[in-house]
Amino acid sequence: MSGISGKRRQVVLAERILGHIHQQGLDRGAHLREVALAEHFGVSRTPVRNALKLLAEQGVVRSIPHQGYVIDCAADHLHALSLSMPKSQDEELYLMIVEDHVRGELPDSITQVELLKRYDTNVAMLAKVLEQMAEEGLIERNTGQGWTFLCAFDSESSQRASYEFRRALEPAGLQLPGFELDRAVLEGQIDEHRRVIALDEHTPATSTALFRLDANFHESLARLSGNPLILQAIVRQNRQRRMLEYLGYGNRRRITDWCFEHIAILEALLSDQRAQAAELMTRHLDQALEASNALRVKR
Repeated sequence: MSGISGKRRQVVLAERILGHIHQQGLDRGAHLREVALAEHFGVSRTPVRNALKLLAEQGVVRSIPHQGYVIDCAADHLHALSLSMPKSQDEELYLMIVEDHVRGELPDSITQVELLKRYDTNVAMLAKVLEQMAEEGLIERNTGQGWTFLCAFDSESSQRASYEFRRALEPAGLQLPGFELDRAVLEGQIDEHRRVIALDEHTPATSTALFRLDANFHESLARLSGNPLILQAIVRQNRQRRMLEYLGYGNRRRITDWCFEHIAILEALLSDQRAQAAELMTRHLDQALEASNALRVKR
């Protein structure tokens, strides 16, 4: 699909590749092979190639004829990296709708006519954006007319529903018989979290980098569970939570806290204490819900 879908998917996959680079502790000069990345992320080589081209434009990787791509920057540089690209009109519209809904300026259910009155756009472009939002699980078409937002995570009840779902799923995934204890993945995650903790207030990680770190942590553990349905559910939750990225990551204390919480879970897994890791994950999600509710009240 072209337009907003293609661009957004390119950026999302590029961010996931960045997360993979962090996980594996790769540094300047390391090779990135299209086939291996395609298998890891469950996609074809074409989207991987497009994502690598975007990373090349950002100076993260470079192409070597007949050899593929190699990392072309130091690991520390990646913390401050925020992937961006010129926004098309349909992507601008997409972001305006998302931001207005997060701010509470749009109702949970709204018609296409109401959206056309609010935004300077045409029927074709609005329809394209709404279909894309539906595909990403943000909205669904009403039985009669109009659309309903599925992930109003700025409300207390919807935040709680999301965290209750994850609370039931993620700790259980750590204790499944098929869970794979991949030390390289777990140790790479610990190193990445420690690097973020070490950043001072004058050189903080970007909101995009922090979301990438958080999402990649939860997706990595879901992948290690060995259950593809758990991974699909967590990836979907992260897509929906991404709406709250526009609120920023301003609470430095909470960022440091959840980094240490993540590390404690990872260290428990490395010690093969999976029951303890599951308990720590439950506690982490409970504390994350409390922090999210506090942020919602302050807005």
